[in-house]
Amino acid sequence: APNVVRGGSHNGAIGAEDAVRRGWCSILASDYYYPAPIQAAYGLIERDVLPIDRAWDLISGAPARAAGLKDRGQLATGARADIVVIPQGSVHPVLTLVAGKVAYSRL
Repeated sequence: APNVVRGGSHNGAIGAEDAVRRGWCSILASDYYYPAPIQAAYGLIERDVLPIDRAWDLISGAPARAAGLKDRGQLATGARADIVVIPQGSVHPVLTLVAGKVAYSRL
């Protein structure tokens, strides 16, 4: 995800956004800059690379499926109800629900 936010690879490799455009990217994640996945998803949406459902799946649903967490990464009956509320135009969550219970709130 940081690669999408930066606009390319820092070492000359294919950029993540290019990989997404070519259909070669199935997951976007970050192990060091926690805002990057949200920023990357928004960037892909704003630049008309992907629609919101596919961009968000790269940072939520796809990682959950890859980790075998079948009850996470989606809004569906029987899922855990882990929900992050982010105001439009922001990358900062204002509410986080974990298993349907408030874990964080700035409201």
